[in-house]
Amino acid sequence: MRRCYAGLGGPAFQAEVVRSIHALLPVDAVFFATADPGTLLFTGAAAEDPLAAATAGSWTTSSATTTSTSSSRSRRVPGAARRWTRPPAASARYREIMSPLGLGDELRAALVTLAGCWGYLCLHRADSPHGFTPAEVRLIGRLTPT
Repeated sequence: MRRCYAGLGGPAFQAEVVRSIHALLPVDAVFFATADPGTLLFTGAAAEDPLAAATAGSWTTSSATTTSTSSSRSRRVPGAARRWTRPPAASARYREIMSPLGLGDELRAALVTLAGCWGYLCLHRADSPHGFTPAEVRLIGRLTPT
């Protein structure tokens, strides 16, 4: 919360959030985008490799569509994507984007205030049978209240 009111510009704030996430959870890649509450479109993004190296258009379009419709409008709590689609290979997103990058489970959250959705957070783990735990999902839920 202190960082939200520190007067940082967008990229500096995103870098601080990404650093904080790594201190809280073991994750292999973080994507953090700010959004326009009216359109839910990205206004800026910070992505770590291998996400940063991926084709930005296909990854961000898929992420924005899925995250905005499932989280920001319905005010859902964050959830791990692997729990939504079993087996992972049944998901086009997993087959076409995440698996080729070596990524498996992801934990997504829409960053919502009373004024609307102002951002998206996607945390990724390397592809493995072990994903985010229910406790980790709850932690992100507490940090991203709706």
